[in-house]
Amino acid sequence: MTNKGKYLSRNPLKRFLLTRFLARSRALVGVEAVSVLDVGSGEGLFWEDYVPPKLVALDIRHEALIEGRTRTGALAVEGSVFSLPFDDGSFDLVTAIEVLEHLVDPAAALDEIRRVTRGRLVASVPWEPFFSLATMAGSGKHVRRLGREPEHIQAFGPDVVRALLAERFAGVQVMTCFPWILAHAHI
Repeated sequence: MTNKGKYLSRNPLKRFLLTRFLARSRALVGVEAVSVLDVGSGEGLFWEDYVPPKLVALDIRHEALIEGRTRTGALAVEGSVFSLPFDDGSFDLVTAIEVLEHLVDPAAALDEIRRVTRGRLVASVPWEPFFSLATMAGSGKHVRRLGREPEHIQAFGPDVVRALLAERFAGVQVMTCFPWILAHAHI
């Protein structure tokens, strides 16, 4: 379960889509947040171009955290999004970039994320079925699964994302960036 292949791909179409996705999602993050918790941070590739003053990277994979800490200098915390080891309202911003589709209970994860933020959430998920179809068409991967990544156990459309966030946050903005859904929410 790694995003490195996608982030480091030399395929021109993948590079174009990823570059556009990163520009739009990083624009939502902005530069005003001082303290940021990145849940499911992995290897820290999302943060290569900008590292906030206080970045805490959380992931369940120890090896990914070590690589991410080397790349970004973030404080690396091994742990679960279902039981975040932080006080209420600890962060200006929480990011969940390509995380929720991997979770058995994304609503429970969002409850925890909402608990530890005092400000905003920026999240992204694959926009299904477009993400799977693009995966299959672009790389021929997972043809028997119609392009669906084996570790993606949730499928999201914009309305589902909006509903999940609206139950927990006051302001919710959901937009598409083919083949992803981006969301920005604040308390």
